[in-house]
Amino acid sequence: KAPWYFVGLQELVSYSAVWGGVIVPVAILGLSFLLPYLDRDPRGIGTWFSRHRRTVVWIGVAIAAAWLVLTLVGQFARGPNWQLIWPGQPWMMAH
Repeated sequence: KAPWYFVGLQELVSYSAVWGGVIVPVAILGLSFLLPYLDRDPRGIGTWFSRHRRTVVWIGVAIAAAWLVLTLVGQFARGPNWQLIWPGQPWMMAH
C-alpha cells in the first residue's frame, strides 16, 4: 500500500488507471484552482460559510469528503490482492 496521504489516489487508480491516475486528479486540482475565479460575487467576502457562497463551500466540502472516504476505504477496507474486506474482521482475509 501507498503511504496514507496517497491511498486515496491509489484507490482511484485501482478502478481505472487513466481516470484515476490522470483525469480525475487533474480535474480536481483544476477545479480547486479555478474556483476563486469562477465565483466572482463580491457578497460574502471575508465571512466564513457565507450564505452567498454556498455553492463554492459545498463543492469544497464534497471534494474533501470524497478524498477522505477514498483514503479510509484504501487504508482500512483493502486486504491481500487489493480485495475489499470488512474492517476489523481478520477472518475474512483468509478467504
